[in-house]
Amino acid sequence: MLKEFYAKLKILLGPIKYVKKDAYFSMFWEIYDWFQSIFLVQVFAYLVAAIQTKNLDSFYFWIIIFVIVELFAYFFTYVATRYFVKTFYSMWNVLNAIYLRKFINLDNNKIDVLWTWRAFSIISKWVDSWLEIVLARGFNVLVWLLSIIYAFWIIAFTVWFSYFIAILLIFFALFTLVLYWNNLSLKYRKIRKEVTTEYDRSIFKIISSKFEILQNNRIENENSKLDWLSKEIIWLSVKEEFISSSWNVAVRFIFAIIQLIIFFTLWAWVIRWEISFAYFILINWLVWVINKYVWGFSREIRSIWVHMVNVDKLLETFDQIDEIKWIDHPTHFKYCKWDICIRNIDFWYSDENIFSDFSLDIRWNAKTALVWDSWSWKTTLMKLVAWYINPKDWEIIVDGQNVWDVNLISYYKNIWYLTQDPSVFDGTIMENLTYALDREPTKQEVADTIKNSKCEFIFELPNWIDTEIWERWIKLSGWQKQRLAIAKIMLKNPNIILLDEPTSALDSISEQVVSEALHNLFRWRTVLVIAHRLQTVKEADEIIVLKWWQIIERWTHSELSEISDWEYRKMLDLQTSF
Repeated sequence: MLKEFYAKLKILLGPIKYVKKDAYFSMFWEIYDWFQSIFLVQVFAYLVAAIQTKNLDSFYFWIIIFVIVELFAYFFTYVATRYFVKTFYSMWNVLNAIYLRKFINLDNNKIDVLWTWRAFSIISKWVDSWLEIVLARGFNVLVWLLSIIYAFWIIAFTVWFSYFIAILLIFFALFTLVLYWNNLSLKYRKIRKEVTTEYDRSIFKIISSKFEILQNNRIENENSKLDWLSKEIIWLSVKEEFISSSWNVAVRFIFAIIQLIIFFTLWAWVIRWEISFAYFILINWLVWVINKYVWGFSREIRSIWVHMVNVDKLLETFDQIDEIKWIDHPTHFKYCKWDICIRNIDFWYSDENIFSDFSLDIRWNAKTALVWDSWSWKTTLMKLVAWYINPKDWEIIVDGQNVWDVNLISYYKNIWYLTQDPSVFDGTIMENLTYALDREPTKQEVADTIKNSKCEFIFELPNWIDTEIWERWIKLSGWQKQRLAIAKIMLKNPNIILLDEPTSALDSISEQVVSEALHNLFRWRTVLVIAHRLQTVKEADEIIVLKWWQIIERWTHSELSEISDWEYRKMLDLQTSF
């Protein structure tokens, strides 16, 4: 258990190296704040001793020291508080950047099954918990531990050694008791974390599925689920708080008894002139310090354990998922104008076999379409070619280069994978168009791109290319999204284009316009299109019909259409609008 604690402590303190200056300054402020508060206790004792002995020189000296320390404390607190805010948000930004980068580099085979809301919850809650543990709680624990050690040190040199040992043993007994009670509540805390995550998921579902819930009048069902989850959270929280309250009351009661015993014992010594009244005040004050900081220390330890649940969740996620191995591969991909060859792929999702010994050749500088009517893993195939995910047993050769043996970033510079849900984000039209570029495009390039991608609708927007696109496409229709995504591809000008159902969400008129834009996009490029709607692929140089991992037909549109009992012709007849 101690080894596990040290391992977690090392992980928690690791990110401090990215913001050393800010973190050390904040720690210095916390230690100084502790020093001046504990030092004033001793100054007050010296003042009482000076009054008792009628030593005016000593009295005036300690009064001056008291005033200087207090004035400096006010100034230092003003400066340090401002700096603490800067430290907090600097570290917040650094941690987000680190773990978002780590998330982007995680193996997509595993990340594909991690929902967006879950990934967001894990990272954001971990960052908040880390800051809470290290900055808010961790520094407090350090300072309060120093205070307890200091108080014990003074007591050890002030009273009889046997009394010091007795106080020390009582302290450790109480602290052990606190840790024991905390471990009892830990199991409820972990279960509550899982239920809270499910509650967050349900809220995310309601927000993202607003229209469907409204259309089907399902809000009461969703609220019922939230109500059930909230009752679970309440029950678990009550159980946890009952345990916490029990040790809270017990420890406070024991400390109160100990303080009374110490008070009357010291008072008896004062009456017998065994110690001075100044030492009576000092020791009682130090016992009060021990009481206060032991209690605070145990409370902070409990709070750290609460937040460690979120930390454990992130560590569990990131430890179980490896990073992509090919991001920093030394060999860069070179576009050589050769074919794409898929050789003997085996691929599983969890325990489900998707591909078994699957092979496929795609011609260079040709428009190849893959179609079928029943196979449900078309997107998986596209992700494999895009190297977004990788097979278990495989060989994918693009332009004569095994994708396993090239730098992934250099490969992505030469391809573009357009998914069914186009990657367009909140921002201006121009920001979206140029997101993939390492340069500033000319006005003529932008104008030509808008024309060729059939994006003339941009000129009807209030601020043209500077118009803001809102969350979830409030201001753009489906066909506008598709055309804008095509414009992005044209500006990047990749050598290989992968399209996954580019017109699946469009009506017939919009599909015709987008098809014209795609025709302009396809010139002098290697294109692989996956489509169910044959209008999109009729001009392809080659159409490959797949059924259950097997190639059953391979020809052009006109040739495949002539044979009535072929699968392609059957699909064509079903799509009567074509």
